[in-house]
Amino acid sequence: MVDYPTGPYPPVCPSTELPTKKRLKSGEVIPLRMLPGEGINAAPFEAEKILDLTFPPGGGSGIVYGIIFQLGKWGFDSAKVDHWIDVSPVFTEYYTKTMEEKRKLEGQIKSGFASLAEAIKDFELISHDLRKYKEYLNYFEELERAKKENDEEGIKKAQHMLKAIFVDQVDAHNPEGVSLRSIAPRWPTIISDFMAIADEDDTPDKIKDKLGITKPEAVILATKNKLFVEWKKFFLETIKGRYERLKRMYMARLASIKEYREEIRPLLSRYKALTEGRERGGIRGLLKKLGWYRPDAQAVSVDFVNVWAWRPFVIEEVFKAPRETYTRISLKEAGFNDEEIKELSNSSNPVKDVPALPVKPIMDKFVRGIIKQINEEYGEGIITVSDVVDIINELSTRFMHPMRPAGVAMGPRWPFSPYYIFIEIPILRTVIKLPNGSMLEDIWIEPMKAWNVSQNIMIGRLLEMRAKLKAAEREISTLLGEFDPEKFMEIDKILKEEYPDLYLSEEEKKKKEEELEKKKREERIKKITESFERMKEGLTKIRSTLANLLSSLGIQLMFLYPGPYEKFMHERMSKMMQRGPGLAFLAVDTWFKKSAKVPTIGRV
Repeated sequence: MVDYPTGPYPPVCPSTELPTKKRLKSGEVIPLRMLPGEGINAAPFEAEKILDLTFPPGGGSGIVYGIIFQLGKWGFDSAKVDHWIDVSPVFTEYYTKTMEEKRKLEGQIKSGFASLAEAIKDFELISHDLRKYKEYLNYFEELERAKKENDEEGIKKAQHMLKAIFVDQVDAHNPEGVSLRSIAPRWPTIISDFMAIADEDDTPDKIKDKLGITKPEAVILATKNKLFVEWKKFFLETIKGRYERLKRMYMARLASIKEYREEIRPLLSRYKALTEGRERGGIRGLLKKLGWYRPDAQAVSVDFVNVWAWRPFVIEEVFKAPRETYTRISLKEAGFNDEEIKELSNSSNPVKDVPALPVKPIMDKFVRGIIKQINEEYGEGIITVSDVVDIINELSTRFMHPMRPAGVAMGPRWPFSPYYIFIEIPILRTVIKLPNGSMLEDIWIEPMKAWNVSQNIMIGRLLEMRAKLKAAEREISTLLGEFDPEKFMEIDKILKEEYPDLYLSEEEKKKKEEELEKKKREERIKKITESFERMKEGLTKIRSTLANLLSSLGIQLMFLYPGPYEKFMHERMSKMMQRGPGLAFLAVDTWFKKSAKVPTIGRV
C-alpha cells in the first residue's frame, strides 16, 4: 500500500494517529508528514461521506456512468484505479454467462500457448541447423578472404577446418579399409599428412616429394585430395541453398512466435479484466462479513470500482490573479538530482528540460518517497525518472497554452495552479434478484472523499496510476515469458547480467567497463557531496527548532518554513484553501442525490 504524506502540520502540534515516517523493506525511512510550505494533502472535515442509494434495475449503473461523464464536463480528469466482481451461483443467468466467458477465454489462452510452444520448438530445431550451416559458410568466407589477401596462415587455418569436416563427416562414412580413419593404423601420420597438402597437390609424385612419404600412401592421399577438392565445390553450393532456405524458415518462425504472443496478449488482458473479488484475501474477508450477502441462497452479484478524479483550482484572493507561465525550465531547476539528470540525458529520447509547472522544484523529497513506495509495492523499477517527465508533460498540456493547442478537452480550461481538488469515489454496486422475480440495484459509496492536494502529491497519485497500468502489462509479459517474475526484468537483460562475457557484445562490454570507471568516480564525488548534505541538514534542524520555539509563542515567520507551497496554514487553510475541494465535494454529492431523486428535507 502506498502511504501518501499528509499535512501541513504546524511545527508544534499534538501527536496524531497518522504516522510521521515509514520504513521501507530496504531499511530506508521516508517522511510522511509535511510542514507548512512542503506541500498539502488534507481533506476538509465535511468532505467525507458514506452514500447508500437504491434503484430499480439499471438505475445504479446509470448513475455510475453518469458521474464519470459529468466529472469530465466539470473539468475533471478521471480514471478507474481498481475493480472486481463476485456473482452468486444462484444468480444463474448472470453467473453462467460470466463463467462461460471466463472458461472460453481460458480455452483460447491454452490453445494459444500450445501453438506458441510448438512454434518455439520448431524454431529451436531450425536455429540449430542454421547455426551449423552458418559455421560452414564462415569457413568458406574466411578461405575466400585469405586468398584475396594472400594470407597463407588464414588459408591454412580455413583449409584445416574444412578438411576436418571432410574427414569426420564425409570420409568417415566410407567402408572399412577405405576411410582415412580405418587405414590410420597402417600409416599413423596419414591424417596429419592429408591436412598438410594443398589443393594443387593432385598427383602422387608431388605429394611424395613434398612430404617424403611412401608411394602407396601418396597415391591414397592424392585420391583423397581430389575428392576433397570436388566435395568443396558441391558442398558450398549445397550449404548456400540450405542456409538460404533455413534463414527464410527461421525468419518465418520468428515472426509466427511474435504473432502468437500478440494474439495471446489481448486474451490475457480480457481474462485479467474479469477480476474476481475472491482472488484477494481482503475481499474474501469483506464478503464473509456482509450480513445480507448470501451467495448460497440468494441470487446476488456484487461489483466494485474505484474512481479517482482531479483538477486544479485557484485560491480566491482579492486583487491577485493566478500566475501563468508556459516556459520550459532546466532539469536542475525542476528538482532532478545529478543521477536523475544523467539517466534522462542518456535515455533513448534524451531530455534536457521540462515544461514549467506552477511550482518548482517539481521533483522533491515527497515525490521521491512516493516513487520508492510504488516500486516496492508494484515491482522494482516499474516507475523511473522518465515516467515523472511524462507526467509533467501530461499535466502541462492541460493548462492550454494559446500558442500550442493542447487538443480538445472536456470542461473549462485548467487554471495554472499548483493546488488540486482530488476526489476518490469507491463504488460498490449490488444487484439482487428476489424470490418473487423482482430486482433491485444498490449503490454503496464508502467513503466518498475530497482532498486539497499540492502539485507534488498529485504527481505521486498520477505515478501510482501509471504503475498500476504498467504492472498489469508486466504481468501479461511475465506470462508470455518476456519478464522474470522475481527480478521484474526483461529476460535479455537478465542473461546479460548473469553471463556478461557470453551475451554482451564487444561494444556493450566496453561500455560496461566505462560505466564502472564512471561509477567509481561518482562514488568519490558522492562522499564529498554527502558531507555538504549533512551540513545542510544541520542548518535545517536549527531552522526547524527556531520555528518550533517561535510557533509555541504564537509567532509564525514565513521564511523559516521550507518549500514553495502555502506557508500560512492557520490563516488560509480553513477559510480559503479548503473551500475548493469542499465545494467540489458538495457538487458531486448533490449530483448523486438529485440523480437518485433523494427528497430534500427542509425545516418544518
